[in-house]
Amino acid sequence: MKIKKITLLMDLKEGVNDWNKPFIIQNDNLYSVYILSKGSLEFSFGFNHFLLKSNMILCVFPSEKYSVTLNSENIQGYKISFKLSKKEELYILINHSFLGNRCQKVSTYGIKLIELYDPIGSASQENELIAESHMLSAFFYLLLNDKQNEEKTNSKSKLYVEQTIKFMSNNLDNKLTLEDLSNEVCLCKHHYLRLFKSATGIPPMTYFTKMKINRASELLATTSYQIFEIAEMLSFSSDAHFSSVFKKYMSVSPTIYREHHHLYKERYIKDSKEYNMHAHSLLQTIIDSSPDLIFYKNKNSVLLGCNTSFCKVMGMSKSEIIGKTDWELFPKGEATFYNDIDMNILEMGKPQRNQEWMTYPDGTAKKFEVYKAPFYDGPGNITGILGISRDITGLG
Repeated sequence: MKIKKITLLMDLKEGVNDWNKPFIIQNDNLYSVYILSKGSLEFSFGFNHFLLKSNMILCVFPSEKYSVTLNSENIQGYKISFKLSKKEELYILINHSFLGNRCQKVSTYGIKLIELYDPIGSASQENELIAESHMLSAFFYLLLNDKQNEEKTNSKSKLYVEQTIKFMSNNLDNKLTLEDLSNEVCLCKHHYLRLFKSATGIPPMTYFTKMKINRASELLATTSYQIFEIAEMLSFSSDAHFSSVFKKYMSVSPTIYREHHHLYKERYIKDSKEYNMHAHSLLQTIIDSSPDLIFYKNKNSVLLGCNTSFCKVMGMSKSEIIGKTDWELFPKGEATFYNDIDMNILEMGKPQRNQEWMTYPDGTAKKFEVYKAPFYDGPGNITGILGISRDITGLG
């Protein structure tokens, strides 16, 4: 980190005069921090405006364009400018501290920073650089201390919330109260309520009710339980109460939800089958229109599919080819050669390009450039090999 300048902001005549400019463009890698003990300044960053008052602090980031308007006749405070590279730890600290809230009260850091900074204005010239260095060190120390306290608090809050959510999940068939939840993490009700709402955005009992409704939705969609049975399983006082709460969160009654889900599921299955058939037909049409030979086989060299060009070369139909091995389709020497290449691809898990000779049914031999690559199933396991062959006979 390199300190560029620490300017004492006094009055209009003795200050930095930033407010006399239409706008200021911050240099690359340069940060500026304004700290006021008296008066106020208005900062404009495009459509965002911030009023910096006494005992407040504001950060300007590198390459930003902004303007400053004087709102008081007398200004007291400091403008600290310094350079940081992205490799420095302080770069992360300053961005973490101010990106979410560039204008903050000094009291955020536990003490009034102004009390540390005021003596610098009266420091002798020979001690001014040392004083500025100490001031900036104190500034970053307080930022770091605040960040560590915040992370510690957030980490602890997260554990409390995770613990109670797990407790809720294990007790969906019970009636729980706010006191039950707060007792689970040994906190008073009011403190626990604030903590949980701050972490999740909603009160704990609302969260618990939503979990019950989500579970009810699963039961309605995947089981044949009656409405009253689901209400009892989730400890609602009655099926009417359950239906009322369900409709509040899902916008439809449990009965309509179940009907719509089944209709949607049937339509989804039908559409999926039609889509897959159409996609397969389209893909096969594209493959068959290629002049190159396209084929794919499993790890045991059994042909699973091919295109029209492959059938023409073999002088056989797809039904005659699919299900056969290389040894059933080619002379023994060629089949062994193909199989050795395939086994290497399966073992290495990488594509391979090579040249191969293929003997036609009429005895004609042609040279092909062959690209082979492994193909995978859903979980990522190699299940076979895809090949594309191009006739290069006579091309050298």
